[in-house]
Amino acid sequence: MAGVVGLGAIGLGGALRLFTGNVSDLIEQARQAGLSLEIEAGRQAGLAIDHFSNAYGERMNETVDRLDAAAQIHLANLQAIVQTAQDRNQTQITDLTARVQQFINTLPAANLRPQVRTVSPRCVAPVADQTHFILRIQGNFPNIGRPGHAPRLVLRGNDYQPQQATVQELTYNLPRTVLGAGEERRVTLTQGELHFPHEENVLLGFGNRRIEDIFHLFIGMLPTSPGTIRVHIVSPGRPARITQQHVSQEFTQTAPEIDERTYEIAPSQGWHVVRGTARIRILQENTELGGVSNTFERDDSDRILWKVSTWVAWPGHMFLQPRTAPNGVLIPGRSGPSLRFQIVFQEYQDAAQEVNHEEEIQLHWRNSRVVELPPHARWRVVLDAFDRSHHEMAQTTMDNRFITVQATSNSLTLGTVNPATLDVQ
Repeated sequence: MAGVVGLGAIGLGGALRLFTGNVSDLIEQARQAGLSLEIEAGRQAGLAIDHFSNAYGERMNETVDRLDAAAQIHLANLQAIVQTAQDRNQTQITDLTARVQQFINTLPAANLRPQVRTVSPRCVAPVADQTHFILRIQGNFPNIGRPGHAPRLVLRGNDYQPQQATVQELTYNLPRTVLGAGEERRVTLTQGELHFPHEENVLLGFGNRRIEDIFHLFIGMLPTSPGTIRVHIVSPGRPARITQQHVSQEFTQTAPEIDERTYEIAPSQGWHVVRGTARIRILQENTELGGVSNTFERDDSDRILWKVSTWVAWPGHMFLQPRTAPNGVLIPGRSGPSLRFQIVFQEYQDAAQEVNHEEEIQLHWRNSRVVELPPHARWRVVLDAFDRSHHEMAQTTMDNRFITVQATSNSLTLGTVNPATLDVQ
């Protein structure tokens, strides 16, 4: 038999108040964070609590440890449903609606009592004209249509009677104003109560008694907009000239190994020589026993030509390499003239500078906005939605749950999806 965890001798009414408080905290935390799936999990857990309370309404003063086996099993299953909602396990939360319905069907006299299965829409979109919306409550309502048994919906102190009522569905035509005006960034929730009178047999079958089951409903008002929308546009701008300094590799020329050489230096790949900027950077010069000279020759055809000459004063002179004497003393050698150098010049590139533009779009439900695009522009639309989800749309990705993007060569049209697709009106 399933066990009730941690309740002991607490009264059944106290246990249900504890469960209800946990569910209320869960729903408020999920609302603040914009977590719609967790809000629905809280709704389902609350619905299970209501059905249990209605089924065991006469036993609220009994302590949990004195309940019969069937009641303890039902209470343990209810506790597990509340815990599942609190754990926020995405897979289990998705299955919670079916699990709650199975739980409701196991309660005493389940087929004779009113049952609330689903309430739609879960959320309503705010609109400027504050029109009405249709609230549908589906379930099992066996006594519907009997005189004096009409269900009563209470929202913010106002009573509403159903526009239509069948054994499977109730519909209410409600003003949007009863849900408030909506916040800019978060869902707002209005808690209502569905009072459902019905009759059940008294002990030993002597007549019927009239009782009233109560179900707590949470109806949401969407934020005034789907979220923060930003449009990023990148377009080609006018070409701009960029210059930078080019420093060649190091060269070394020594006489008599090389008497004269013309050095050819090219700019970096994709760059061009700025004519008239070339110069030589001498790193080391040796004119012992001769001389060196350097001459700029030309800088056209995207090449620098620089001539270097080295010569010795006495042709045929022997140049000695450094050597070590028998006594270990280093005898310096003598070398010919040499020059170690680099060629430095400015190089340029004509590059097209991209123009970046970012714009935040204020878009309310059922509205649209056209954004002009420069020629040959690339674009990206970013939505940080009210439920804290992040979405990006570009040239090849345009599907989104909350907004629509229609692109032409010169404009973007941004709009919101029909809120009805979000289980809202």
